[in-house]
Amino acid sequence: IVNKSALDFHQLEVEITEELLVQDENKTSEIIKELQLLGVSVALDDFGTGYSSLAYLSRFEFNKIKIDRSLVLNLNSIKGQELFSVVVQLGKVANAKIIVEGVETDDELHFISLLGVRYVQGFYYYKPMPLEEIVAQKLIEA
Repeated sequence: IVNKSALDFHQLEVEITEELLVQDENKTSEIIKELQLLGVSVALDDFGTGYSSLAYLSRFEFNKIKIDRSLVLNLNSIKGQELFSVVVQLGKVANAKIIVEGVETDDELHFISLLGVRYVQGFYYYKPMPLEEIVAQKLIEA
């Protein structure tokens, strides 16, 4: 598909969930390596939601790790903050860029920023909207 388009492999990112990883680890590992050799970024999506996410950090090389919103929801407690901090540290040990999904409040963004995380996604910035609305709000040029 990429060869037939104007896209460069470096413009692509493939997000992999734990569900895919458990199907055939050897084949998945080969595919991840092949994609990365082509310049495609590979992200582990929904990190922190599966029972064996931690094991995958030692078995696979990911360019990015996307921390799931479910961990952000617990930032209002000390225990939740400590667990979140550990997950961020795991991402750093894996030498991957860390992206936090589902950031919605100033407090969440502030705490996440204090941990040195530079990339976030979520309704804090904007909620999903149709292209027409994006253009109307002048978020992009038509």
